[in-house]
Amino acid sequence: GSSRTPGEFWKELCEGRDLIGGLPDGRKRDIEELAALYDNYQGTLKYRQYCYLDEVDKFDYGFFRLSPSEAALIDPGQRLFLETACHAIEDAGYGGDKLWGSRTGIYIGASDNLSEYNRFIDSSSETDQNLLLTAQTPSILASRLAYILNLKGPAMLVDTACSSSLVALHLACQAIREEKIDTALVGGVKLHLLPLDNGSRSGIDSSDSRAHCFDDSADGTGGGEGVIAIVIKPLEKALEENDNIYAVIRGSEVNQDGSTIGITAPDADAQADVIDKAWKDAGIDP
Repeated sequence: GSSRTPGEFWKELCEGRDLIGGLPDGRKRDIEELAALYDNYQGTLKYRQYCYLDEVDKFDYGFFRLSPSEAALIDPGQRLFLETACHAIEDAGYGGDKLWGSRTGIYIGASDNLSEYNRFIDSSSETDQNLLLTAQTPSILASRLAYILNLKGPAMLVDTACSSSLVALHLACQAIREEKIDTALVGGVKLHLLPLDNGSRSGIDSSDSRAHCFDDSADGTGGGEGVIAIVIKPLEKALEENDNIYAVIRGSEVNQDGSTIGITAPDADAQADVIDKAWKDAGIDP
């Protein structure tokens, strides 16, 4: 199963439910129709165990003033993020044209596999080259939202691997603190459109496809899909304007591990340092 709303997801977190599993059958059918794309295809495909979204192909192209042919070329991650971002903006009470022309920044944690969809496109007749460039360029994910909503702040993708969305949030908070922008739309998206299991594992994968956080049995990380967007602005302005406030971000910090025993290996001292600096930035005494 998968969570369809933040409320459902929160409930499942509280219940400690394990949502890691196989690729949904409907998505398997879509992939297997294009099985000729895969090297050494011999009639069966094996998929990785991840936390999957049930559907990644539904999209209201008319709402975004797109033609069906252009929408078909746009990566599903871009499509899902556009819809999720608009839901977040409406939920914050800024739907319609309330942000039109405003200094609103867009900061998105980028997925490292936005190009997976190219393999599907290559096998299709839907290859209008005029549309393909803007449909498949990853940075368009941020600029398309700015274009549709006429937002005038910076619009960018941030790719720092696992921390991409958090670093995007850090940059957005900095821009707001420095009064460069009034509001920010922050989020991230990660899909696994071709999660084929060829038996190989990187040095960071868990043996059972699950991350056992703060646990002696931990031996690596798991994987999953998701899309999220939040709207942030200065607290005093949110209070002034009687906005719904879900949470207050007190502070944040970013650093890097530097030299460790391996490029994917974390450094405990560096991680302690970034937490300490974040506490200081937030004015929190733990």
